[in-house]
Amino acid sequence: MKIGIDIQSTVGPYSGLGVYTRRVLDTLAPAHDFKRPFVRGSEEYHFFCTRPLRNTLDRLWWENQILPRQIRRAGIDLLHVPAFSPPLVRSRKIKVVTTVHDLIGLIFPNQIGLASRLYWGRWLPQAVKNSDFLVADSQSTRADLMRHLGVPAGKIRVIALSGHEGFSNTLPAGKIAQVKAALGIRGRYFLFVGTLEPRKNLGRVLAAFAEFQKTGAEAAAYQLVVVGSKDFAHGQFFRSLMRDYPAAAAHVLFTGYLEHETLNSLYQGSTAFLYPSLYEGFGIPILEAMGSGAPVITSSTSSMPEIAGAAALLVDPLKTAEIRDAMLRIAEDENFRQTLIAKGLERIRLFSWEKTVRELQSVYQSLA
Repeated sequence: MKIGIDIQSTVGPYSGLGVYTRRVLDTLAPAHDFKRPFVRGSEEYHFFCTRPLRNTLDRLWWENQILPRQIRRAGIDLLHVPAFSPPLVRSRKIKVVTTVHDLIGLIFPNQIGLASRLYWGRWLPQAVKNSDFLVADSQSTRADLMRHLGVPAGKIRVIALSGHEGFSNTLPAGKIAQVKAALGIRGRYFLFVGTLEPRKNLGRVLAAFAEFQKTGAEAAAYQLVVVGSKDFAHGQFFRSLMRDYPAAAAHVLFTGYLEHETLNSLYQGSTAFLYPSLYEGFGIPILEAMGSGAPVITSSTSSMPEIAGAAALLVDPLKTAEIRDAMLRIAEDENFRQTLIAKGLERIRLFSWEKTVRELQSVYQSLA
């Protein structure tokens, strides 16, 4: 069987979709250059991409004009689209598997522009309907597909991601101290990782942190370290946060994007990792933090309890007081903190990219 994989999300700088696709590729075909077919058993894999795609309209053109011609010429039997959108028109001889990571653009339409609203509201539902089979990252995303797009349950299989690989909980104290000094971290701190956008709930995190600092002298000395891009909405959302929470500048450190090794050090050195997002299709940072030996505070909604299980402290992301109280509990109870760390290290054993790829291959084979 000839299997085609759309790898456009890995060309040029990439986001979470690119990370997922790249991890799948590197697990499926280690050290392969992906510019030529790869043979594994009875399956021949072809990888399709041309160039970095500039915007939504450029992406739609490539997916629906260029890609179909390429897969026909290669004689592909099955196309896997790991980053949401398959071609709208294709030969019925070719099976199409689409991974749908989340429905953020449908659930939070205020966060996207006109072209993206067209994509999420019109184009993607039709593309999903035209797929032969769907892969969802979580039961939460599967439920969203059924609820919002009316996809039959039998057309969707949940295949979990991973993300803890490459993160260590045994970095030397000297390395962590070096990273803290370079970033201007004075002592104990909470860590937040994610793009600075409304869905990530950073406003309530800032409010909860301000309330936490009022609980005592030790709490007042804490810092909040925020790792992530400020570029959402051309930086307008970040500027609005600074207007709404002017005191944040004194006690909150915004680092921007950080390299893997630095991020690992920050996870391990933190008092806790804060991830009370309003919505996630999966939540890879939860596994990154657990793999680094950081206790996790995350939301009791969407996919996050599914990923974290009993290994994290769950909060209602809409209640600032719950986020504050979770921070206070972990800061004051070291035994509880160590218990969460141990549970997290056990929890991540349920997830691996090898398992993800095995289950994807079983989907391919079921459609042969």
